[in-house]
Amino acid sequence: ARFAGMIRDGIRDGSLRTSDVPVATYAILLQCTGVALWFDPAGALKLEEVAELHVELALGSLQASGELIAEAIESGRAVAG
Repeated sequence: ARFAGMIRDGIRDGSLRTSDVPVATYAILLQCTGVALWFDPAGALKLEEVAELHVELALGSLQASGELIAEAIESGRAVAG
C-alpha cells in the first residue's frame, strides 16, 4: 500500500506516470525483492551501486525525470552516509 500510495502521489504531482498503478507497484516490489536471488556481495557490483541502479530503474519505469532520479539517488546516499 505504501508503494502504491507513493506512486499515486507522484502521478498527482506530475513527477511520475504509469497507466496502471497496481501493476507498476507489483513490478517494482518484485524488482526490489528479486535482487536477493542474484546479488553477491563478492560480485562485481557493490551493494550501494546495485541500490542506485534499482532507484534509476524503478523511477525510470515510472517516467520520472533525470533530475528526480538524481535527487533520489543523492538522498539515498545522504541517508546511507
